[in-house]
Amino acid sequence: MLGSIKVGNSDFKGPQSEIIYLVTDFDHIKRHKCEYVFTDGQALIIISKFYSDEKDFAKLDWEAIRSNSWGRNQSDNDKMRRKMAEFLVKDHVPVEALCGISVMNKKIEQAVKQIVDQAGANIPVKIKKDWYF
Repeated sequence: MLGSIKVGNSDFKGPQSEIIYLVTDFDHIKRHKCEYVFTDGQALIIISKFYSDEKDFAKLDWEAIRSNSWGRNQSDNDKMRRKMAEFLVKDHVPVEALCGISVMNKKIEQAVKQIVDQAGANIPVKIKKDWYF
């Protein structure tokens, strides 16, 4: 999605620096009893399969997911779909299930920290430049 924003192929027209990541992990989602599904590839593509059992995490292509490469692979035309596997939580993720917030730069980090502090939340805010294009 961020790649689409970067090239202007999105309804969002602001700079990438205005995008923040709300970070959680499976253990937090499970602990808070959130209902979830995950896919083995981009959810909109009809051949992608949906799962709701954590045993099925083994069916994901973790090498593709963790890869920094977004380019098409001529020897594996399906790699990009598998890289875009999704983890979807129904309705909402409770604030208590957040592990952190990641931002692009110091200015946004300071603004987000102020909001977090005003809300009385204890959520770490970190700059993750490599999460952006």
